[in-house]
Amino acid sequence: MENRWSDRDAEAAVERYARDGVNRDLALRTYTTRLLGAEPRLVIHGGGNTSVKTVMAELTGDEVEVLCVKGSGWDMATIEPPGLPAVRLAPLLELAALQALSDEDMVNAQRGNLLDSTSPNPSVETLLHAFLPHKFIDHTHSNAVLALTDQPDGEALCREAYGDTMGYVPYIMPGFALARKAMEVYRQILAVDPRHRRARRFLGDARASLNMYYDEDHERREDRRAQVLRTPISEFELSVRSRNCLAKMDIQSLGDLVHKTETELLAYKNFGETSLQEIKDILAQKGLNLGMPAEDDAPLRSSPAVVAGGDAQIDALFGAPSMPGSFGTPGAAPGLPAIPGMPGAAGQDPTDVSIEKLDLSIRARRCMDNLEIRTVGDLIRHSEAELLASKNFGQTSLNEVRRKLEQFGMSLKRK
Repeated sequence: MENRWSDRDAEAAVERYARDGVNRDLALRTYTTRLLGAEPRLVIHGGGNTSVKTVMAELTGDEVEVLCVKGSGWDMATIEPPGLPAVRLAPLLELAALQALSDEDMVNAQRGNLLDSTSPNPSVETLLHAFLPHKFIDHTHSNAVLALTDQPDGEALCREAYGDTMGYVPYIMPGFALARKAMEVYRQILAVDPRHRRARRFLGDARASLNMYYDEDHERREDRRAQVLRTPISEFELSVRSRNCLAKMDIQSLGDLVHKTETELLAYKNFGETSLQEIKDILAQKGLNLGMPAEDDAPLRSSPAVVAGGDAQIDALFGAPSMPGSFGTPGAAPGLPAIPGMPGAAGQDPTDVSIEKLDLSIRARRCMDNLEIRTVGDLIRHSEAELLASKNFGQTSLNEVRRKLEQFGMSLKRK
């Protein structure tokens, strides 16, 4: 299945909806909901709902954390921002402390906490979205998954297919009981494995949550493409002039090269049409061309306060699993100054800063997960070569990591 996310289309949606006063989070939520709804294999009979946790203003102007969740009567394929009504999040989280809640009381609580009383009814799955701490949540009824779950031995089939990469919730009718059970299963996973990659990875952004729906064949194709882009320029038979020009432009790999345009190359001294054609011929052999967009774009940022706030309230109700090095502020080392513009409390040792606070791109974060890099201190113990050897980590990701470390006055380990 093809992932139809487009950075350009996503940003266009943000810009378009901003003219109507819609914030970035809700604009991206609308964009990705429409992508999911346009794929019939993911939303059989239109089934499914999506949400985003964000911050909006009350009539008084005070900001409040809200859950924007799909409303009744809206089609995911054509949904607009009004189809994702905003519900105050804190009152919904308080409901998690109850042992039971009737459907009537649940609907009343949800409607009573709408920012706009004229909004459509929030989804019957609203509490499911509220009780899970993830910022963006995509819930669909995909054909492939239903083919496994809707069997007499559905759970066994799912465990055979997915192993421990998924949480398993028994069938429960939509509503409060299902929401509470899903939350308990999620927290049980983290209690057993606090660093569970899949459970933790998708807390932050719209693109990451959407990526959960696409199969590993696409990942393998991306891996092969990344390997090609990492190919050193030195492996190709180039003229001396072309080789020297590329070296002076600090173009070390095919990945560096494809992000250059013809105009940029021709603007360099001694690089002419003959050298340009030589380069284009080499790229054509690999199915590449000049002027390709960078794969590792800056992440679409979330509101850390919303995620942290949701986690904190659920922790207060159900107890927090032990999660060293993940969310929360790492311990401070006495006598060390705060770093202006960087996350972390005053007096915190920069090497203790969590990698999650660096706002790395999705691809760079995956590398950190694969190498079990949890803090800045862990990161600077690795060399550039070690990072580049990680799957899907290329020169663009490396440059991103370098920039982040430079803000701390640090660098990767020398060879």
